[in-house]
Amino acid sequence: MKGIKYLVYTFAGIFILGLVFLVFAFSHSSIKKFSRGNIKTEIQKLKSKEIKFLQLKKSYRDWLQVEKSFNRFKSEFLLPFGEFSDFKARFESLLKRNLLNSSRLGYDIKNVTRQIVRVSIGFEAIGRYQNLKKMVHEIEQMDRIIFMKNLKIAKSPEGVKASVVVEAYFVR
Repeated sequence: MKGIKYLVYTFAGIFILGLVFLVFAFSHSSIKKFSRGNIKTEIQKLKSKEIKFLQLKKSYRDWLQVEKSFNRFKSEFLLPFGEFSDFKARFESLLKRNLLNSSRLGYDIKNVTRQIVRVSIGFEAIGRYQNLKKMVHEIEQMDRIIFMKNLKIAKSPEGVKASVVVEAYFVR
C-alpha cells in the first residue's frame, strides 16, 4: 500500500510540476507578447485607426451638410413637379400680359436624375420690342430658377418676332 501511495504522490507531483510549467510557459508567452515594444506598436495602430475614424466621421458630417444644402436648394429654387400645370398657365399668362402673340408653344420633358426633371419650353412670340424686353425681365425676376437657353429676335411687320427656348427644373 505504501508503494501505491508513493506512486500516487509521484504522479501528483509530476502533474503539479507539469501544470506549473504550463502556467509559466503561458505567462512567459503572454508577457513576451505584451512587451513594451509590442504595446507601443499596438498603441500606434490604435492611434492610426482613430485618425482614420475621425477623418471618416468628418467626411460623413460634410456629406450630411452637402445633402442638407442640396435639399434646401431643391426646395427654394426648383419647382415641384406637381405644379407643372400651374407653371405652364403662369407662363402663358406672362406672354398674354406682355401683349405678345405666341405660337408653337412646345414642351420637352426629360429626367435629369430620378428626382429632377428638366422642362424645355420653346415658343415664338410676335409683338413690340419693349413688351418682349419686359417679358424677359419678368422671367429673370421669377423666384425659381428658369434659364433662357435661346433667344433669337428678328424684325417683323408687328415689331419683332422672337424665337425663345427656356428651361425650368422640377423636383419630383
